[in-house]
Amino acid sequence: MTHPSTPDSPDLTTMAYELRLIKTQAATGYFMPVPQEEPEFAVTLAYLHDHPNDVFMHRYGLQQVLEMPLDQVGLLIDTAGADRVLT
Repeated sequence: MTHPSTPDSPDLTTMAYELRLIKTQAATGYFMPVPQEEPEFAVTLAYLHDHPNDVFMHRYGLQQVLEMPLDQVGLLIDTAGADRVLT
């Protein structure tokens, strides 16, 4: 599935990641690979449609969902339907 790009949308063919410190606990650092240019959730979904095996982006997308307000997550659940990325 290919999503149309607009002049303002990022290039969805490749994704560059950086390793970022997420938190430190008991003198141990926890790191997570995140996109260098952090995309909005809609761009994350579009990228995952084209790159379903990108585990780093799946984890990044889950992190985005965790940071969403609960009512927005409820709307995602209601509208997920047959979307293979959201289900």
